[in-house]
Parts: sequence; C-alpha cells; structure tokens
Amino acid sequence: MMIDSDDYLPDDISIEYLMEAAKGYDILQGNHVTTDPEGNAVSESKFEGLSGFAWGKIYHYSVFDHFRFPEGYWFEDTPVKFIISAMGLKIRNLNKCVYCHRRNPEGISSRALNQRKSVDTYWITEQCLQELPAFGIEYDQDSFNHLLHQSIINMIRTRKQPRRIRKALFILTAELVEKYFPNQKSIVYSEIENAIRNKQFFKYELSAIAEWCNRK
Repeated sequence: MMIDSDDYLPDDISIEYLMEAAKGYDILQGNHVTTDPEGNAVSESKFEGLSGFAWGKIYHYSVFDHFRFPEGYWFEDTPVKFIISAMGLKIRNLNKCVYCHRRNPEGISSRALNQRKSVDTYWITEQCLQELPAFGIEYDQDSFNHLLHQSIINMIRTRKQPRRIRKALFILTAELVEKYFPNQKSIVYSEIENAIRNKQFFKYELSAIAEWCNRK
C-alpha cells in the first residue's frame, strides 16, 4: 500500500480491514476524500474502473513481480493507467472511503505547472508505450484511447510552459501516434486524434481544454 507523506487513512479504516477485504483480488481500491491542508473534507471521489492514483489501493505483491515505477519521474499515475489497468488483474472496488488525500500547496501537484519538470508527463508516457509488449499489452484500440486521453492530461499539466515547449511536446506526441497507432481510429477522442494527425497544434490545445472541462 502506498501513502503520500501528507495524506492519511480515515479513522475507521485499518490495514487489517483492507487486507481482509482484498482477499482473492490483485488490487483493492476504495473511494477517497480530498481535504484542505487542515484536514477538512472538500469532496469525495468514487471510481468504477481502476483510477490512476497509486495511493488509495492495496496491491497483492505479485502485481510488482515485473512492474516498477520509473525512477526520477513525476506523475506515477501514468503507468498505473497505461500498464497496470491493462494487465487483466482481478480488481475490487469498495464503495467506502479508504483514503484521505490532503491538498498541499507545497506538494508536486500544486507546484508542477510552473516547473520545467512538468514535461516528465510526456517522457513517462513515451516509456509506457515502449514497454507495453513486455506486459503482454497490445497496441490496440484501448491503448490508443489511453494515449489520446493521456495526451490531454499531458497538455493540461504543461499548459504554463512556453509555447515552443508545448509545441515540441505536441510534435513528439504526433510521432507516437504515427509510430504505434498508424491505422487506429478513435470515436471517443476524434477531435483530439484529428488535430494530432493533421498537425494542428492550436486546434489540439483548444480541443484538449474543451475535453478536459467537459469531463471534470
């Protein structure tokens, strides 16, 4: 189980409780509540599929037999969504709050937008794509939709970087699409796909922002 240094478990949740609920599953995931820095609840989130957050879960040790989070990168949620969620694991979702995520104004999530290291979000995406075959994951429609969805997140995370950097990341993303998914078509992210394939940077950013706002 992973717990960020500024987060905590609810008072009514114990490791023993989670271990018992996780029996027979590869991953147990529950709801989480977001709190302000003082610990006051702001919102609660529920998930149907596997969330990208590394925390808020308890994992069977075998999940990490061949999986490691890349060292030195920010945004460990990317390999969780790209790789772990596509490994065909047995997952249980508890309709119960099992984790308290505290908003920290000094944390990476709050500071990332203004730092050059936010471009890690692209590099870790590229590495995940390279390693899909090692986990028996095909470059199929699901993987293509994952990439397009991740490209939206990547743009949002780097939106405060200079235009030349954002455009460079867009060009690199277009190269990933051409390399791994030359013949795939996405219905879910058709606007994003068209902007990427047609090398329309301005349209891509507008479409990504609109998609992000619609899904929040």
